Amino acid sequence: MTLSIVQLEQEHLGFYVPSYVIKVNGQDLLRKLYLEITSVQIDNPIKGPNTFAFTVNSGFDIEKREFRLTKDARELFDIFAFGSAVEICLGYQNNKGLTEMMRGKITSVQTSFPAGGLPQINVSGFDLSYCMG
Repeated sequence: MTLSIVQLEQEHLGFYVPSYVIKVNGQDLLRKLYLEITSVQIDNPIKGPNTFAFTVNSGFDIEKREFRLTKDARELFDIFAFGSAVEICLGYQNNKGLTEMMRGKITSVQTSFPAGGLPQINVSGFDLSYCMG
């Protein structure tokens, strides 16, 4: 059965508004730790493990000139430690019924210092099949 774009929009509750949930070691980065995520990427290549990457934009304290602590007094680099479990769910508008797209492990954490903004933390890794290789 083919659905029209209007039917799809109604079925998915406004699918023009993408939504996502990223959990690291079970903690929701947006709703629990209040971090601003500016991009989320998942790559599913034909050969090789799946990969993910996301960018944290709100992790720098400009007054102290250092990457800040979270609301629960943990350092960001402790949260994004090598091997930490990651779960990424994607969908549209409301966070109900988001589809789990990947479970994986963090394998890389990098900082970037863009000329036009605050420093960012770039987190990336592989799905669980990577550990089997």
